[in-house]
Amino acid sequence: MSFVPAIATSHTKRPFNTPVSLLHKLIRDQFTIQTWLAFGAVVQSLLLLLPIRPIYTIAPAVMLLFFKAVDTLLIIFKLKPNPYTVGVVDAKVTAIVPNADGSFGKQEGQKTPDRVAILLLGFKVNHPLGPLAPGAVETANYFQQMAADLRKNASTNGFLGSTTYLGASDSRSTKSEIMTNFYFRSIEDANTFAHGPSHREGWKWWSKVGNEYKYLAINHEVYEAPKGKFENVYVHNEPTGLGATTYQITDKDGQTKWISPLVNADKGQLKNAPGRWKAYD
Repeated sequence: MSFVPAIATSHTKRPFNTPVSLLHKLIRDQFTIQTWLAFGAVVQSLLLLLPIRPIYTIAPAVMLLFFKAVDTLLIIFKLKPNPYTVGVVDAKVTAIVPNADGSFGKQEGQKTPDRVAILLLGFKVNHPLGPLAPGAVETANYFQQMAADLRKNASTNGFLGSTTYLGASDSRSTKSEIMTNFYFRSIEDANTFAHGPSHREGWKWWSKVGNEYKYLAINHEVYEAPKGKFENVYVHNEPTGLGATTYQITDKDGQTKWISPLVNADKGQLKNAPGRWKAYD
C-alpha cells in the first residue's frame, strides 16, 4: 500500500537543521530560579547606586515585562504570528522508512526497509562549575566532532539524523543530563561508527582522563528494531526523533535525493496504531 508524503520536498544534498548551540540552555540550566532572581536583584541594586533618578533604574525591568506581556497578548489574539509554531507540521503524521526509490509502504519490485537502529548518547556534569569544570569542554568538543563526522558522511555511514534533549530529573533542579538520539539504518552502521576514527579519538582521550574527571558522566544505549516492531505518530509537531531523519534514495529518473520519512496519518491505514505497526507489510 502506498502512503502520501507529508513533506514532499526532496533535496539533492542532505538537509539538516544547523545544530543550535546548547550554550545558552546550559548556562540557564546551571542555576536555580532563586539564584537567577538573586542575580537580577543584585544588578537592580547596583543600578540604584548610580547618580540617576530611581525611576530610570526601575524603568528597564518594567518596560521589558510590559513588552513581553504585549507580545504574548498579540500572539494569543492572533494579531502576530506565533513564533513557536515555526517548522510545525500542521497535521497528524508518522515516520515511515522509505523504499530505495523514495516510495513508502510495500511496492511491487521494491524491498521494504527491514529495520532501524538508535544510539542514545548521554552526558552530564556532576560538578558545581557545570560546563566550566575541567574536562567538560573537551568532552563536548569531541562529541561535536563525532556528530559533525556523522552528518558529513551520512551518504555512506547509514546515519539518518539526530535529536538532542535536555533531561529532567527529580533528583536535581539544575545541571541536567544532555541526551542525543542518533538514528541509523542498522546496528551494524552504529557499530561501524563506534569503531571509526572520530569516535575512537574521543574514546582514547576519555580512557586517559576518565578516572581523573569522575564528575563527568557519560552513557550510551543501543537498540535495533526490525520492521513491524517500531511505530510512531506526531500531531502538530515540528519534525523530531525518527521524524527528523532524512533518507538517501534514488528516484525513478535515477537521481539521488534526500527525503523526509513523514507521511500523512490523518486517515487510512496509518490513522491508528495497529495500521502503523503493519506499515511495512
